Amino acid sequence: MDEYLEFESSSESSFNSNNNDENDIKKTVDFDLKMMMNSGHKGLIRSIKLDPSKNCKYYLTGSDDTTIRIWSTNKLRDINSESKHYQASLKGGHKMPVTDLLINPLQPNEIFSCSEDKLALKWDLNKRKITNKFFGHSSSIRTITDHPSIRDLIFTGSKDKTCKMWDSRARSRELLSLTGHKDTVNKVLSFSTEPQVVTCSNDKTIRFYDLRQTGKCTKIISYHSNPIRAMCKGSILEGDAFITASVNQIFSWDAIEGIPLTEFEINTTIEDTGIINSLDIINEGNHLLMNTNNGFRLFDYFSGKRLDLNLNNDNDVDLNVVTSAYNQNLKFNNEDDKTIMISSLNKNLKIYTV
Repeated sequence: MDEYLEFESSSESSFNSNNNDENDIKKTVDFDLKMMMNSGHKGLIRSIKLDPSKNCKYYLTGSDDTTIRIWSTNKLRDINSESKHYQASLKGGHKMPVTDLLINPLQPNEIFSCSEDKLALKWDLNKRKITNKFFGHSSSIRTITDHPSIRDLIFTGSKDKTCKMWDSRARSRELLSLTGHKDTVNKVLSFSTEPQVVTCSNDKTIRFYDLRQTGKCTKIISYHSNPIRAMCKGSILEGDAFITASVNQIFSWDAIEGIPLTEFEINTTIEDTGIINSLDIINEGNHLLMNTNNGFRLFDYFSGKRLDLNLNNDNDVDLNVVTSAYNQNLKFNNEDDKTIMISSLNKNLKIYTV
């Protein structure tokens, strides 16, 4: 029997409203725009992924134009570098928009992509070739992710209401199909400390699946009042936690027990978050960055308090942020700061330091 977890949205809510002394919270954070480039994509950029290795060498962009582009990070480290920033395109694999990308952290020359064409692909970047195809979804694939401790295990979430588990080495169909959602599965997470998979959906629920029990759904959280479009792992300072976001609602959860941790502050009387496209944990795990079609929102991770964000040198008033990527180790021009990358509806790539 599935375990349903319900939490009351009231003054007696289980969520923490403030875990920090307000005097200790930095109220304003500066993002400095360092570079803006025309991406060359002919469609909206849906996904940006950075090489996860310590010496980050490249990043990827996936677009509605069905292509994936590979970019060098040399010019981020040294703006005088003669290295060409744009490297190559991966074409001919997908017939419809590329919705998400994944870089194998153990083999950075191996990447995965998924698309609205119902297909997930495995690529060899050195050869610029497809090395495997994953068939089985009956509708658009929205997300792809890996298991952090079980090598070669990947997961996809789809508009067909399922999450599927695959052996990335095999050419057979899925290992498991995790079912139960009543609408599109938008994001999938897995954790190394437990054989658990967590999914979120347009059906407004979060589901937990146990791989030890052949993918049995063990918990369902029904707290969001709108479709849950965005989800990410929590701060490394908190342990196994994750964040979910829907219009005007952002919550953090304990990944093992499924208990609520923090409700992030949104004043719906003066603003609307709009569509929340993606989430990032930045600044050594202290801040949550939310990317929306109304721009950025920034929060203190542990208190949930909204922070002010200055976008220095950025005069673009139409800041529709579709996706972003952040790497704690990647510096801009050898400065002692961090880099975050953004794509917006005008198909440009923007690079900020924080």
